[in-house]
Amino acid sequence: MLNFLRRLYVSPEQKALQLIVELAELCAKAVTSLRSATQALEKEDFKKHMDMVISYEEEADKVRRATIESLARGALPPLSREDFIRLADGIDLVADSAKDAIRCLHIIPKRRMPRRFLSIFLALLENAVKCSQSLLEAVRWMGKDFKKSLELTHQIEKEEKLADSNHLRCLYELGKCRLDMTSILLWERVIGHVEFITDACEDASDTLECIGARTLRS
Repeated sequence: MLNFLRRLYVSPEQKALQLIVELAELCAKAVTSLRSATQALEKEDFKKHMDMVISYEEEADKVRRATIESLARGALPPLSREDFIRLADGIDLVADSAKDAIRCLHIIPKRRMPRRFLSIFLALLENAVKCSQSLLEAVRWMGKDFKKSLELTHQIEKEEKLADSNHLRCLYELGKCRLDMTSILLWERVIGHVEFITDACEDASDTLECIGARTLRS
């Protein structure tokens, strides 16, 4: 009977984590849609992917607010509550940055970009997609297997370092593109927003490690 009751019981930490998993899923979808939009930059379905990025970001904001409200009403001790709020805010920055990037892409004057630049930019985007997906998996595993979750946070750190390198390569190639100043400035912002996605994922994974060490059992 006691074992049965234990299986029914869900700790406040686990309840908070369930909401954060939903938030991380939406953020990962926003980043994946940003990649799809970039791949369709000169095609008709660009707007469809752009709208998806914005929609996922708006949904992520709603889930973040619901998470904060749930934590405010919950039974978590102040220190754990602060950790979970910081994690929710950090993950939400991923979707925010994806939306900022897609809005800049939308207003850049449409002009065919050099293949080499696009290749490196897509590599940077791939870093962002992998970081967001690893963050999602790390959150999913946190309540089940802390060691597995920790492995995924280490993957995020490695991917973020690759993103730093691709970020600089993108800026270098952008400097060689024959574009008007407005386009250069907008592309620079897009590149920065995408690189920030990987930074936000790494920061969120650091918070996740703290939560796991303090409150969750593998």
